[in-house]
Amino acid sequence: MNTQNKADNIQCLTRVRNFGKNLLCNNSFSTNSLRLIKFCLYITFFYGVTLLLAEFYDNPFSSIGDFAILVSHWLMIEVVVFGLFYIISINKYVFSVSFPIIMVLSTIIAYYRYTLHLTLMPEVIELLLENDLRTSIDLVSWQLILWIIISFTVSFFVTIHRFRIKQIPCKWFHCIISFLIIFVPLNMEMSINAIAKRIPYSIFFTVVEYIDNHRSVASERPDFDGLVKCNTDTMTVVFIIGESLRASSMQINGYERETTPLLCKEKNVVSMSNIYSDYNLTHLSIPHFMTRSDERHPDRAYTERSFVSLMKHAGFSTAWLANQESIKSFLYFMKECDRLKYVSSGKVSYIYDKWLDTDLLPYLDDELRRKEPRKLIILHTVGSHWYYNTHFTDEYQKFIPVTNSKILSSNTFEQIRNSYDNTILFSDYFWNQVIKRLKKRNAVLIYLSDHGECMGEDGHFIHGSVDNEPQHLPGCFVWYSDIFASKYHDKVDALLFNKDKRYKSYFLFHSILDAADIKTEYIDNHLNIFTR
Repeated sequence: MNTQNKADNIQCLTRVRNFGKNLLCNNSFSTNSLRLIKFCLYITFFYGVTLLLAEFYDNPFSSIGDFAILVSHWLMIEVVVFGLFYIISINKYVFSVSFPIIMVLSTIIAYYRYTLHLTLMPEVIELLLENDLRTSIDLVSWQLILWIIISFTVSFFVTIHRFRIKQIPCKWFHCIISFLIIFVPLNMEMSINAIAKRIPYSIFFTVVEYIDNHRSVASERPDFDGLVKCNTDTMTVVFIIGESLRASSMQINGYERETTPLLCKEKNVVSMSNIYSDYNLTHLSIPHFMTRSDERHPDRAYTERSFVSLMKHAGFSTAWLANQESIKSFLYFMKECDRLKYVSSGKVSYIYDKWLDTDLLPYLDDELRRKEPRKLIILHTVGSHWYYNTHFTDEYQKFIPVTNSKILSSNTFEQIRNSYDNTILFSDYFWNQVIKRLKKRNAVLIYLSDHGECMGEDGHFIHGSVDNEPQHLPGCFVWYSDIFASKYHDKVDALLFNKDKRYKSYFLFHSILDAADIKTEYIDNHLNIFTR
């Protein structure tokens, strides 16, 4: 028995020793593996200081600590870039095909990031696919062609160097290590968004998002049944979807600062200062006020069409003008409209270039010039989204000092509040410009922010990270023209009667249909601010 155990032990030790030999393979394994790893490190560093740097070069910071945080973010992405180059370089033929593609695509994105402060988004892919060839060619400059030629040339010589590295034994071992380097960070909640939104991973994740968005739109939702009728020949309805505006920071609601001076001067403005949103995130709030969703039927936000379809049945020409990126949860409603225009394609919240709602005005003018007598125009604004300084011009930097770092904790409460209030002041100017364009029409404008914002309550700022009351109290107001008031004095009287009542944001679906003088069985007057 002892002899048998001894033999088993010897056999076991032999297997372990052989496994170790296979793992280490021989000196050639060590040499070739080191050469491969060094090769990947070199190209990762080159990629990081040329192309990946485009994602970080304009990030505002105010201290060495802020700079260190930015560098740590850059290094984190460099790690997963190394993992990507590592895994494709294990096989030289895979590398020779994939590396040039990654480099050229990254070069194109980096070029537009450096020169136009734009990045790859699903909207950009959609525009490229929907535009004609000539329009797409107009986006190509000789400088971009030069960048691509340089990128391809570098890729060619890098690929030649990879072929000089001899056969790599134990490829499965390298695959496991590179796989872990990539997928451990990608499965961490804190890092996934930072990685997925930046090159080279943004190429993959954006294409996946684009395909996913189109699948969600392709899944047809049932249309509304029954009679839908508009009782007026001419009507212009404008709905402005706001962003992160808290009702308590509006001068018109009693805020001590002059954040809405122009709105306060308008005689036909009614502020709905007591609106409550059940949701404090854009992708959740918008589907619920665009549809018949309510507390008892939250599923309607994802199974039914929006008021846009009903207004189309009533003879309205419909348009959605977007100054924000589209999100899967409400893309269906955007596509319900006759026309969809992306004003800010390629801009996202981590690009720190000016991103202004006034860019919507030329597109609004185009819609107002259209001959259709009944119009619904939805303006999705960027409003008061963080980073606040990018959403107002220097002329509207009234409250100072403003923030000087993208790292929230590096700014004082005063700086954050000042920058936030400046966004509202600029929004006030934007609203005024929209109202001016509507005054001579039979028109009504409804503004509703998607949610509110924290401004130091319980030590918290912005929204989404915690859940507290200010995030659920969005700004909301209604403006109507003199022509509208003369035709619908009963609606105006009801609006004034209801202005201080507590409504949830579900009111929007029912109220905008009644404001448009549409008769349909789908209006619930308990949620209608235009009726007593």
